[in-house]
Amino acid sequence: MRYPKRIIPRLHYKEMGILPGVHFGKFFLIRTAPDNRPVKSHKDLLDRLGELMKASQFRNGGLSVTLLSRYKKKDCRYIVNYGANLEYGKYWEKGEQAVRPLSRDVTYKRNRGYLGVGICDVLAVSKQMNLKKDGVYIGNHLITLVVEHKPTKSNFWHCEMVLYGEHITDDSEKKYVKRLLDITSKTVVENVGGEMLAQLKSVMRLSNEMKEYSLCSRFYKLLRC
Repeated sequence: MRYPKRIIPRLHYKEMGILPGVHFGKFFLIRTAPDNRPVKSHKDLLDRLGELMKASQFRNGGLSVTLLSRYKKKDCRYIVNYGANLEYGKYWEKGEQAVRPLSRDVTYKRNRGYLGVGICDVLAVSKQMNLKKDGVYIGNHLITLVVEHKPTKSNFWHCEMVLYGEHITDDSEKKYVKRLLDITSKTVVENVGGEMLAQLKSVMRLSNEMKEYSLCSRFYKLLRC
């Protein structure tokens, strides 16, 4: 089974940046199971959620997911051996050549496990808290999750769920909205990420609960519709 060409970037594709809810709210994000085992039920999903979606990923950027659009649920069956070629997992930038995984570096598993979540549900998650940095409180912040398009050379539809913090203050000069990693320590980011993921427990979806929507090419191509 050859790795599908429609998954990889094309020279006339462009990065979509932060995915706005107004256009992408109805879309779903797929998260494949790190151990590739099928997710059989909601009980199974909740029992394994800590392993399926690790808060530790927030320490180095965001939680890896894939936008369900031109990337289909059946495409989860292709398991890439990223260790065989480090180029497969590198971020792609506009105009760069894609890298299609070789057949020998791809395993096909029909019942590979995965779960999903709606982008509208991800964007609805928030938490207000007084953050610390180096043991010192730095003020109240509104913590939110955003979905950033982060295409790789072998998967144009790769995205990341990233934590952001908005400083809540009456002083306009001190207001800001930044990635949480730019505000506080990695340990705090991981802990906050765990709390945010816990809010998503009730809205996580099994494979048959996710709908595939088509995406207008103006969002990802240099040419307009």
